[in-house]
Amino acid sequence: MSLFKQFLISYFFCLLLQSLKIVVEAQNIQQCPNPTEISPCTCSIKKNGLDVICEFTDFNHISKAMDGLKGRQNSIIFYLKLRHNNMPKLQGFVFLGLDIHHLTIHNSSLAVVEETSLSSIGLDTLEILTLYENKISVIESDAFRGLDK
Repeated sequence: MSLFKQFLISYFFCLLLQSLKIVVEAQNIQQCPNPTEISPCTCSIKKNGLDVICEFTDFNHISKAMDGLKGRQNSIIFYLKLRHNNMPKLQGFVFLGLDIHHLTIHNSSLAVVEETSLSSIGLDTLEILTLYENKISVIESDAFRGLDK
């Protein structure tokens, strides 16, 4: 086989591999859900995943927004910020199935953390948990089980 033919075959093969790489990377691009699926929360795309903010609402609306996020396969929620909400109790399994890396619950009147509300987050994903300016009075046993990073 001539050197030119070998070059053309190699060149074609490289283009094919590059095209496959682009297709695979496109499948991994994070996308926010439709705003109506997570309202009143908002979503933006950051370098490492989604940035979801829920402010000035209550637990029922937050729970519905989390359900909207659960319907998205392979979504990485790099930041989930729950700020200035009325949610005296963080109920169990609200985050089940979500890939959350940084969770902040700030100034949300949080008083009770149920056993399965935090431990239901993926054990290998949560890196930072911030629960400041709340009214925490009860943390059920094993609420932080599996969150030992």
